[in-house]
Amino acid sequence: MTTTKWTCSVDSNGTANLYCELTEDGQQPTTEKVKLKGVCYSPAPINGSNSYAPALGDWYWDDFEAGSTFISSWSPLLSRDFPNFRNLHNNALRVYCMLSRQLEGNGTFPSPWDNGHYFTHKNFLDLAWDKSAPPEAKMRRSVLVGIPLPATMFWKTQYDQASQVEIDYWTNVLRETVRSVADHPAVMGFTIQNEQDGADVCYNNPEWATFWWGQVEKMAAIVKKEAPGKLAGMATHDDPNIPLKASSYMENCPSIDFWGVNTYQTETFATTIRTGPLSGGARWRKWLPSSRKKLLASWPAWPPTTTRTFP
Repeated sequence: MTTTKWTCSVDSNGTANLYCELTEDGQQPTTEKVKLKGVCYSPAPINGSNSYAPALGDWYWDDFEAGSTFISSWSPLLSRDFPNFRNLHNNALRVYCMLSRQLEGNGTFPSPWDNGHYFTHKNFLDLAWDKSAPPEAKMRRSVLVGIPLPATMFWKTQYDQASQVEIDYWTNVLRETVRSVADHPAVMGFTIQNEQDGADVCYNNPEWATFWWGQVEKMAAIVKKEAPGKLAGMATHDDPNIPLKASSYMENCPSIDFWGVNTYQTETFATTIRTGPLSGGARWRKWLPSSRKKLLASWPAWPPTTTRTFP
């Protein structure tokens, strides 16, 4: 059995490090320092959307049989795209959604939460790990798995109005999905939410911010319990006020291994992390020690002529 264990940290000089411990069948583990070169992969079909039920952007589930009916997945699309990744020489993939249980076709939540097919994702992860390739030709890619917890799970005003059915669905599907893929060597970690942030809920309103960051820690703790050898993180908009004004909240999230930023800047990444007299690097190092984490950034594929510097 092949396993991977991922760790990341920030040293006293503010330098972030990412490591992967790989244990191959019958061999001693080896640890490698990793620099990610990743691609966000979300092959939504024409006129499709990651917001549509029942899958919410999960294009990665395995074929399965329902009684005498064979349900075909998106595997032909994966077979088309993965050879193209070889030309990119990327070593990581980020996907926005994997779900062990999908919504009902009309967009409602199943009750109980596990009333429906149990979706697995082995074929996609095997392709990412290049499992079928001979050793000398392998080009393994690690996968950052997104669990698309909605604003309902983080915004206090929405959570207070949510049904118990919805809360049970998201809490348990997070736990079950993480557990279902945690042992696959291609999985490096998980994001518990993508861009469910906002000024009021992250730092302006103390009551809402306390709840928001408390939910971040609660959801990340579920990930770490089910997958202690994998990373837990999240992704927010490129709001420089999050590290500026929310550091005291962020230090109360010990289960988070990395902070993620989706930036939409076309010329420089600096505006994402620079506000006021401190430079970006200085600002991140000014965080309270317990809130310092590795920063993972992603941005749209702007043409190279319009993308200038990403320090």
